[in-house]
Amino acid sequence: MTTATMEDFATATSVDQVRRDVRIAGPRTAESVEVDNEKNDSTKLSVHIPQKNFHPHSPPDFGPSPARRLRILQQWEGIVTEVEGEIFWADLHDLTDTSNPLEVAEIPLVEFSEADRVLIAPGRVFYWCIAYDDTGGQRRRVSEFNVRRTPTWSKKAINSMKARATEMGKRIRANGAE
Repeated sequence: MTTATMEDFATATSVDQVRRDVRIAGPRTAESVEVDNEKNDSTKLSVHIPQKNFHPHSPPDFGPSPARRLRILQQWEGIVTEVEGEIFWADLHDLTDTSNPLEVAEIPLVEFSEADRVLIAPGRVFYWCIAYDDTGGQRRRVSEFNVRRTPTWSKKAINSMKARATEMGKRIRANGAE
């Protein structure tokens, strides 16, 4: 995330740029900013930005949390083939070494987050990653599952796309016949 500083406001060329920068910066310091509008010198924008952690009950700011660093050991793309009770079976395609053959795995649903469990159904694509997590000076071996979320198309949208495709096909054939 980009954070605008007071220097950014001082070099702003328009009121709109300051408005954009204020939205990016959020609450940072207790200063007001005035910038001349280049189109009309008499119009000025005055912005007051409250000081960070101005509320007396705000938690202390310890700075940004350490960035998560993963060293991937193995990664698969899976396609759910069958679901039975609390387990499912999937075909796994090795993304780490694509020359490896297709593998079949039996995976407990409890390995997925609750939000992802309800999405598990035959044909659903998911990713499985085994990695070292070297965050905060500690090394942990982690296994993470993520379900691919794709938009669902309404029947109306599908019919509209089919109609557009049919119309485009007619135009292409008409132009090719000339």
